Amino acid sequence: MWRFATVEVVEPPSALPTCAPPPAGLDLAITQAGPEENEENGLRAVAVPPMGNSFTTAQGASGRDLTPDGLKKCDCFAVGNYTKMRKLGSGAFSTVYLARYNPKSAIVDDVGVCRAIKVIQKEILTPEDKEGLHSEIAILLELKSPLVMALYEVYESPTAYQMVTELIEGGELFERIVEKEKYTEKEARDVVRNMVEAVGYLHKHGVVHRDLKPENILLESSTDDSTIKIADFGFAKHVMEASSACGTPGFVAPEILKGQKYGLGVDVWSLGVIVYITLCGYPPFYDENQAQLFAKIKAGRYSFHKKYWEHISEPAKGFIRAMLTVDPGVVGAGASDKPKASRRWTCAELLEHEWLEAEIGHIDLGHSLKHLRDAHATNDLLFEANHAATGPHANPDEHDDYHNHVEGRPVK
Repeated sequence: MWRFATVEVVEPPSALPTCAPPPAGLDLAITQAGPEENEENGLRAVAVPPMGNSFTTAQGASGRDLTPDGLKKCDCFAVGNYTKMRKLGSGAFSTVYLARYNPKSAIVDDVGVCRAIKVIQKEILTPEDKEGLHSEIAILLELKSPLVMALYEVYESPTAYQMVTELIEGGELFERIVEKEKYTEKEARDVVRNMVEAVGYLHKHGVVHRDLKPENILLESSTDDSTIKIADFGFAKHVMEASSACGTPGFVAPEILKGQKYGLGVDVWSLGVIVYITLCGYPPFYDENQAQLFAKIKAGRYSFHKKYWEHISEPAKGFIRAMLTVDPGVVGAGASDKPKASRRWTCAELLEHEWLEAEIGHIDLGHSLKHLRDAHATNDLLFEANHAATGPHANPDEHDDYHNHVEGRPVK
């Protein structure tokens, strides 16, 4: 059940128009149109305050316009709720369009707001795919956080599903980093804190993402280098429902590879891999042979190679050790009674780690920039299957400490 997603980007984020953001705290609900409101299909969109973990819907005038899980039974472009502007990208299962929102109620003060609409053709979906899609939709409608990509509404026509999300114009995190002329540990630390807070929000709501990787960490805008949003909840589950093996090789947690029961800690492990790459520019686990790669992950064999890590602070290394510890500590969503020194930390514990609180001087991460740019030049910035070796992985014989593995060492 491993997924290797490829998306053809039609236009870079910088080419998108500047669109006004939706009003703060805006959620969309569907209510029945009144007798004097001649709205198409008897539906109108209204602004409502945040509803926590609930999603408010009501049937349209026909009584058949919404499915039980809140999907609107119509085509959002055909009924005029959105105007399709252009294609943003496409993949094996979907196409994403830039669209302008056309609210039909004067109550909604966001006329002309741009959104992204992901169109998924039904004919290519298996029953399992449809079940997964409905699960993804239900989870996204539960989550109300500025650190998570917002799903506003979902339409279902006879041929396709249409997921209306906020337009995130900042692009992928690593794409932004390679554009920088200089990059420091403090800048990286600020982004990492936001990533941990975002994943911690999911965990507080009992949701495990299960596929955290660089392409799913997006920046909110083209002018903000640290405010991120978590995207792509295709593998997300409520933690008590998560049991299948899934994820992306290189980022997947050891307990998943071992076929063990797992919990929220799998996200912490994946986040640890992302943090490691953020600080040095290459992944902690690499092997051209996938079986060998998985063996390294299951054993927690990684190193802080002196040439690339000696200038990075010890608290930063300790932070990574706290995430890349093989023992997850707990299965499910409960708390662990094991000492932190012997198991993986939770997001709540990581937010209290000394690295996120310490004063950090000007620690240059020029090596990280170089390796990320090298990966970008070979179209390997996602660090997915068969990516080119970078950093010490490219020339292991040149590094005396290449095989000095941490072996899932406890946190100092």
